[in-house]
Amino acid sequence: MKKLILILIIASSCNPHRFLYKPNKKWILNYKLQESFDSSFFTITRPILIEFNKNGTQTLSQLGYKETKYNWSINEDTLLFESDKSIIKKLDKDSLILQEHNGFIYFSRAKKIKINKTKEEIKTILQTYNWINKQDKEVEFFDNGTMIESELLYNYNLEDSAKTMTVNNWGIAEFYENLYLYYFVDLTTNSGYRNVIYQLNSVTDNSFSFFDEYGKLITYKRKFSESKLDSSLLQGKWVSHNSLDKKYQRYTKELYSGDDRVVIFDGDLIMEIENDVLTFQIDSLRKIKYNWRINKEGNVLFLDEKMTLDNGKEVTYGIHVLFINSFTDDLIKSRLECGVLYGELSDENSYYLNILQDFHKVK
Repeated sequence: MKKLILILIIASSCNPHRFLYKPNKKWILNYKLQESFDSSFFTITRPILIEFNKNGTQTLSQLGYKETKYNWSINEDTLLFESDKSIIKKLDKDSLILQEHNGFIYFSRAKKIKINKTKEEIKTILQTYNWINKQDKEVEFFDNGTMIESELLYNYNLEDSAKTMTVNNWGIAEFYENLYLYYFVDLTTNSGYRNVIYQLNSVTDNSFSFFDEYGKLITYKRKFSESKLDSSLLQGKWVSHNSLDKKYQRYTKELYSGDDRVVIFDGDLIMEIENDVLTFQIDSLRKIKYNWRINKEGNVLFLDEKMTLDNGKEVTYGIHVLFINSFTDDLIKSRLECGVLYGELSDENSYYLNILQDFHKVK
């Protein structure tokens, strides 16, 4: 009997490939370390979960996009799936490293974490509040599937520190009772800037936490702040005078002073705000229309560019940001993140605007 047990132990230790497939367990793609043309390495992340099944199929879930099944097999230390192959550099119960021709892919096994909330309950909590971490990075989630990350960074246009904001798409996924927060680039609208997946560790009304791509626990706490702006007061017609004496985007004058298709604008920019529509206009040119919304703190306007697809679905294909530095009934001091208007091919000229805009209410 002792000999039989010893034989089984030896056989098991010689077959580490058994760690690939484990019922009701997924591998999280943490990151890919890819070699560039100059032999340096850079990191790529993707919101991907992989599951190997004993029947020889592999389920690849690319969150925000689609789920695909492949056939897989192992030949010594080589993992084969469809026409691709990777060398298994490391494999144990918690980690998998694959080597491809131009880099390495790092996976970790999903942890068994019980969060007593549904996907929809988690979405509601994340969308209800603003969140901030120890590094003062803030996140805000919206019910239209977009989210923002913001932090204080040096702004080369302003030559000073200023809040910098990035807009992305987000979602919550659930597999085998584990829950994941993921960010993704929407291939339909080409919106978003980052692809990544995080396994959630906890979610409450006061905080949420997840494991990042390197296995570090990241915690965001609820930011207790209230909007001091009645957004209905924004409605109306506003005018901001742009001047050559004020700041434009960096190097605007040096790059475009002699360009016949570029106007370094010196004149009045008209902004009109209605219930859910904001328009910009210069002189008698066409009105540029956006759908607008405001963040929970009342200091950022999001200007959504929308289009209708052939199937009738309306999608947001671009989001611009207007920072509200201060507000009174008759003056909005703001920073316009997008400093160019009339940039379509059909427009005769592109107009470059001042970064800082002081909009005065037209009575």
